[in-house]
Amino acid sequence: MGAQEVFFAEPVARSHRETPLRGRNPVQPTPEIAPSDQWLDAWDGYELRELSRERSMLTIRSRKSVVIIMARHLTEQDITDPCAATKSQLNRYLLAQYRDRKPGGKVALYQAVRHFFDWLADEYETANPAAGIPARRARPRPSRWSSPSRSATSWPPAGRRTRL
Repeated sequence: MGAQEVFFAEPVARSHRETPLRGRNPVQPTPEIAPSDQWLDAWDGYELRELSRERSMLTIRSRKSVVIIMARHLTEQDITDPCAATKSQLNRYLLAQYRDRKPGGKVALYQAVRHFFDWLADEYETANPAAGIPARRARPRPSRWSSPSRSATSWPPAGRRTRL
């Protein structure tokens, strides 16, 4: 079977310095250092894989943001090759990033990092540093209307309300 041509409907910006159109303020300050060339090459390969799987551009941008920010933090710590990252280094980075995030943000961060390192381990045939790190799970927040202390008789009556 011959190689298949891959066609992408939308042109993809190859800049790693693009300014986000919108987004949240970072939980931890991002270092003003460019990721190493190895991190950028790894991102390019991962991005091509995500495009070939027809992931949405929003998913790819979100994962790019997570990976490039992580690359900046780890490059600042002299981890310039993503294949050289260890489980303990990655775990320390994730714990620092989890500190002030909401539960859903922790889950999204973990999933983006896990997907990237799963691909990296398969592509470069290296150990996966994210393999032994437990997944973060979002806990549902209790609603003020569904708390156990409120009984069914304490619900406000339906219809018009009158003031006393």
